[in-house]
Amino acid sequence: MANIVNQFEVGPRQTEVQFAALVFDKTVKDQFYLNTNNTKDGVLDNIAGLFMELDGRKTRTDKALKQISEEYLDKNGDRPNNKNFVCIITDGVTHPKRFKPKAVALARKLEGHPYNADVIVVGLPHKRAKDPGTHWNDLATDPDAEHTFLPPLYQVADLSLAKAIASKIGTFACNQK
Repeated sequence: MANIVNQFEVGPRQTEVQFAALVFDKTVKDQFYLNTNNTKDGVLDNIAGLFMELDGRKTRTDKALKQISEEYLDKNGDRPNNKNFVCIITDGVTHPKRFKPKAVALARKLEGHPYNADVIVVGLPHKRAKDPGTHWNDLATDPDAEHTFLPPLYQVADLSLAKAIASKIGTFACNQK
């Protein structure tokens, strides 16, 4: 995540970028909002302190996307005239699977008014994931090739891969402003 932040000028001005984060498994835990930090160092400090003690079960992407729509993109620092990007960094598909359609519907909702968000999915390697690419592509804004980053499964994502993904997201986002 820090590699993504380092691609941008961070701050409150219209020409700068703001960041927010939450973590999720079967529950959603807010970490920081768009208006929590006005500096890159502040965002990086918050990322370094992310609370990641999750139980590793039940990836409820639907709950995370609902929380984003209710607490992140319409308040807590959102700038309605700026493009929004929702970056889902995950090692699993929405589970239980009955919630997959809800997660996809919420992702599509974020693309429309008033949120104006592109949904980007960064899939992390996971040995137990069963065809995660299909679901991750369904969550991502079209075209999938620009919004889905799927490193090879069963491989450890190394720093060079993380930097490459961060650079691609940075380039894409800058071109979409």
